[in-house]
Amino acid sequence: MRIKTRVKVAGALTVCVLLAYGAMVLHLDRSLSNLIRDVQRANELVDKITILRSLTQDYLLYPTERSTQQWSVAYAEVLQFLDKPDFQRLKRTYGLGDVPAKLKVVGDTFSRLMEIRTAPGPDSVAGEAQKRLATQVLLATHDLLTWFIQVTAEANRKLIYTHRLISSLDFLALLVLGLLVVSNIVFLQRSVVKPIVRLHDGVEKIGAGDLDYRVGIDSRDEIGQLSRAFDLMTANLKSLTVSLKKSEERLRGLTAKILSVQEEERGRLARELHDDLGQSLLVLRMQLSAILRRYSPEPALQEKLQEAISYLKEIIDKTRRLSQDLSPSILENLGLAEALRNLFEDFQRHREHDMVIKAEMDEVKHLLPKEANIAIYRIAQEFLANVHKHAEASQVDVAIKALPDKVSVTLEDNGKGFDLEEIKSRPKERRGMGVASMEERLRMLGSQFSLSSQPGKGTRLYFEIPYTGQKPPGIQEMP
Repeated sequence: MRIKTRVKVAGALTVCVLLAYGAMVLHLDRSLSNLIRDVQRANELVDKITILRSLTQDYLLYPTERSTQQWSVAYAEVLQFLDKPDFQRLKRTYGLGDVPAKLKVVGDTFSRLMEIRTAPGPDSVAGEAQKRLATQVLLATHDLLTWFIQVTAEANRKLIYTHRLISSLDFLALLVLGLLVVSNIVFLQRSVVKPIVRLHDGVEKIGAGDLDYRVGIDSRDEIGQLSRAFDLMTANLKSLTVSLKKSEERLRGLTAKILSVQEEERGRLARELHDDLGQSLLVLRMQLSAILRRYSPEPALQEKLQEAISYLKEIIDKTRRLSQDLSPSILENLGLAEALRNLFEDFQRHREHDMVIKAEMDEVKHLLPKEANIAIYRIAQEFLANVHKHAEASQVDVAIKALPDKVSVTLEDNGKGFDLEEIKSRPKERRGMGVASMEERLRMLGSQFSLSSQPGKGTRLYFEIPYTGQKPPGIQEMP
């Protein structure tokens, strides 16, 4: 059954219980009101009959005109009460059909009693008749009083029973509502809360990378449908993730191959520049110098030759520097630290403004593969190029440390810095290739860098590369 249908059924049952309870309470409330009114009217009749009986006794003791009038008034009030609708209900409910006749007997007997008292005749005969009639009046009023006391007692019993019935009904209604609430809670716990918790756990596990997790709720309700859709989504996500990883591996392989080919091509160009063009320019310079020394040309020609020799020297220096930038042979021959020192000296030598480069570097050539040494060198090159173009810095700090299980590299300048968040918010095509190139080189080595910068506070680049090979002297495993 669908959750929506179950909720509707539970709601309908609750409404039915509440309606039934309301109808019963309304009926019992009416009954209770009628019983209270019956008790009140019965007590009122008891009071009136009691007064009538007392007045009868008073008349027998003191037969005066005043007592006669009082008795007549009390009797008239009783007769008037018997004509009210409340007494008609009492008569129907409690079987008081003989009360009017009984009361009429009381009135007729009392009238005869008054006639005998006022009529002339022997006192003995009148006394016997008065006693007989007085006894009849008292017995009749006693019967009426007994009836109404019984009615009052019965009405009170019904009233107590109705009170108990209402209390029992309240308890039963609370019990039924409690059972409905408990059943709804159990239903929600089993059908909604637990499945949602499982879905939440699934989201967390999948978010943590566990794409083999399955919620596995087989119910036919909406939660079951959501669970099956979620499991299907997870399976598709796993398939896409596997495909994406394969694509990334292929891309990483292609990138590594491109970088390798790039370095090889740079090496080839560097060798051609150094061995062919550089040597040819050097020979040409030497020949011009020899001509200048041997033939002692005219001053004008001598000046031109001297200018050509100076210009050739500049070209040779630029060719050598370009060859060094393309593929520093010193990196393979003397190691990363020496290659970087040579890079820093050359960078300082060709800057228009003075800049201090402070370097603290451990030799890590044998701790890292060739690709890692090249990556560190190229990243340092790119960092210095950015310093030259943008930073306007007066100092650059470089630290390369051989740690127990990795090499840490820190490059930092005191330049004007930049808004890193603003750079990140730019489209990729406007971010520049420098940072992307550094990031890709480190990613190929299974590493990543941390870049921090603020306007006016310089720029700091930090990354770590796990090393391979033998640890340098003095490096021990951390406990």
